[in-house]
Amino acid sequence: MKTKNIVYNKLNLENTLCLFVLLNPIFDILSFISRKYLSYEISISLLLRPVIPLIIGMILFSKSTKKKKILIIIFVYLIYGIIHLILYNKNRMGCSFGTVLDESRYIANYSFFIFILAIYYRVFYKKNTGKLYKSVILANVVYITSIYLAIITGTSTSSYIEGIGYKGWFETANSIGAVLIFASTIILSRIENSKSIKERFFLTLLIILNGIYLTTLIGTRVGLFGFVLLLTIYLIINIMCKIIKKDRINKKHLLLISGFLLIITLIIVIMGSNTLKRRKMLESFSENDISNTANMKSHITVDLNILYSKIINNQLEDGFMTGFQKKSVIDLYNYANKYNIDSVDTRMQQLIYHTALVKNQKSISMVLFGNGYLINTNELVLEMELPAFFYNFGIFGAILYVGIVIVIFIYSIIMLIKYKRRIDEEFLMILIGNGLVFLFSTLAGFTFFSPSSMLLIVIMNVILTNKNAEIRGD
Repeated sequence: MKTKNIVYNKLNLENTLCLFVLLNPIFDILSFISRKYLSYEISISLLLRPVIPLIIGMILFSKSTKKKKILIIIFVYLIYGIIHLILYNKNRMGCSFGTVLDESRYIANYSFFIFILAIYYRVFYKKNTGKLYKSVILANVVYITSIYLAIITGTSTSSYIEGIGYKGWFETANSIGAVLIFASTIILSRIENSKSIKERFFLTLLIILNGIYLTTLIGTRVGLFGFVLLLTIYLIINIMCKIIKKDRINKKHLLLISGFLLIITLIIVIMGSNTLKRRKMLESFSENDISNTANMKSHITVDLNILYSKIINNQLEDGFMTGFQKKSVIDLYNYANKYNIDSVDTRMQQLIYHTALVKNQKSISMVLFGNGYLINTNELVLEMELPAFFYNFGIFGAILYVGIVIVIFIYSIIMLIKYKRRIDEEFLMILIGNGLVFLFSTLAGFTFFSPSSMLLIVIMNVILTNKNAEIRGD
């Protein structure tokens, strides 16, 4: 009887966590509506989203035989968060983009990522992840259906303030773009194992709908280049695995995917892509951008030029910036002009500034615990998320928040090299998906921070961990 109860509870936990995956697009839409139309400071989904994971976490903790170890880990994360926020509050200046409460949201979100990774790992490790796979498909259907419905009804918001792109009923375009690419990665990893022609047709149609939106409508580089890269890699992996295993290549399936790539290319050429339209617009801004301090083409943004001018002319009010921050802005200006940095490439300017800031601060405590994500003016907040873990949250923060996924990724590459004959398409696609996580986190940002994309990152890491165990023969 006891064994039956354990099995029953496990099944309930698995089903509940799959339900949580399906609810995430609904939480995202509720969050958008509450902020956009109801003007709530705290969205409804912020209160609802943690409920299921917290309940599952308490159940797992109550049944765990390692409660002391779990409490120590929680204590470590708590102590790090307190020290980080104390340092943030101590160094906060007039230019700082956020309060201590705002900074604590980032600590909470990244801690939540580790928390859900732990519970999904605990429930699904060395188990069939078929239910998770189906929940991702259903969540993808909700995402893409709502997006096209928003576009058709004229209720979609624009991806950018210039009015370019469509992001449906969601708050950020980069976040929804990452979600759909990660979902597409998971679907493509198992599409070859579809049980029927109808199922394969449905999944292929879903990928096509994702692809049309990501490459022509959303307007982000993550969407356009990320999807084309993903589909190209899928074709290469599929062909290589068939050749290595001497299996018959499904020519119809490959022809379908190749044809879709061709159709996407034609659509972009004939109809245009919102991504390319925005790049052209930014290029025109760059060509017309004249420095405020000299009659020459600027290599930093207009606002940063104004800030630089005030610094060198000693016009900033007391308490607005630290001496280290001022020196780092000057370093940014000199470096950008020396190496002809594009004035609209804000992410590169932020990276240069933050590299200079860490060098100028020369603070061991800030290197270890971070100098604060929102400690600088709005335009200098580091959007490149992966570098931000090391710069803004310190070495300890990077280890605590992304250390485990970096270890899983590196270990999986070792497994690929060591057991290349046992590797299948699913392993390779999920490995590529985790690689895209680091790429998007660096180039676009807000990949680990977004609750929905972080959930798909968790699922890919759980699947990859299970595949590693399967390859080892555990």
